[in-house]
Amino acid sequence: MSNEQASLLQRLGRWGTRAALAVALAALPAAWLLSTQSMTVQYIVPVDDALVAANRFLYEDEPTDSDADIVAIYGAASGEPEQVLFIDPASVIHPAENSQLALLKKGADENPLQVQTVWLLARFVTLGALAAFVFGLVGLWFLRRRAASLAGSTAVAV
Repeated sequence: MSNEQASLLQRLGRWGTRAALAVALAALPAAWLLSTQSMTVQYIVPVDDALVAANRFLYEDEPTDSDADIVAIYGAASGEPEQVLFIDPASVIHPAENSQLALLKKGADENPLQVQTVWLLARFVTLGALAAFVFGLVGLWFLRRRAASLAGSTAVAV
């Protein structure tokens, strides 16, 4: 390996190591930034409009503050409330009975991006970038040792 090739490898190694460190440092703050833009929704299996009108009439007779009762007006709850990202605001129902509540009609083939998935991906990206950073540091150390040994052997041979 010539000195020019070793120098090029060292420059690439330094830049790669810096890039890996930058990704490792940016992944978790990026996940936090995305999670601040999330919306907590309750997935529902919707019912038809006639049944919603009947359920609303029954709710008006005996109003309660229970979110479960309000969700039951619009359909059957599917799981626990979850924080999701990048959903179409038109698909979210804000009931008149409790405007703070957000209901999301979820079809069988729809899977909105959840905040917990973003955090999991950010952790994996951080760990992978840290591993690449450590690998880059070890690689640079070996390149420097090799360059020093090549410089020492050429100096003795001359």
